[in-house]
Amino acid sequence: MNAMLSMYAHAIHACPAAWYTLHSETCVPMVSPEKFMEVFKRNKQNTFVSHCPAWWNPLKVRRANLHLLPPHMHLAHSQWCIFCHEDLHQMLHLPKTDEGLNDVLQTVIQGHASEESYAAIMLLAINNLKNVINRPTTMVDWKRTPNGNNPHTFVEWTDTDASIVRSIRDQSPNEFMFMRKISPAFPDHVLRSFLVLHK
Repeated sequence: MNAMLSMYAHAIHACPAAWYTLHSETCVPMVSPEKFMEVFKRNKQNTFVSHCPAWWNPLKVRRANLHLLPPHMHLAHSQWCIFCHEDLHQMLHLPKTDEGLNDVLQTVIQGHASEESYAAIMLLAINNLKNVINRPTTMVDWKRTPNGNNPHTFVEWTDTDASIVRSIRDQSPNEFMFMRKISPAFPDHVLRSFLVLHK
């Protein structure tokens, strides 16, 4: 989490922008640049954090040290977020001047898997999630998780793959802009077809 915050601090200083979006090397776009710009123009003042109450019992599982926080802060979210400039700036700078907020930050960071709770907790503390659109932007296949901790990796494109992706998209139409986890061996022509289909 400290590494992620350092990366965001560098980004907001070196490349000021309206949006900051996090991806790994296994993420790919699922919409065309034109569609992405359409969503951006409509929502550039908003942050996308797909959050919910923690799906584990914080008193038994000590992820992100939630057991040390008030119950209303027992939140979890996908780490694949998009932050608007205002929210990210406040997340980085307000803890420096607000001792109580900094205490919350340090409590969360010192727990494991804090990257899946930190953003929602901090935005709740800072501004009651006022700019947050609570929906996912990166699609993953958890139906075929190999170990319960990681989503399925797409190596090829079979009828089963196509069916599962279609099913996930049908449950959340017009929400996903990115997809993971994509293997380097995944066929490029399928990736290109995503961009054409979802302009």
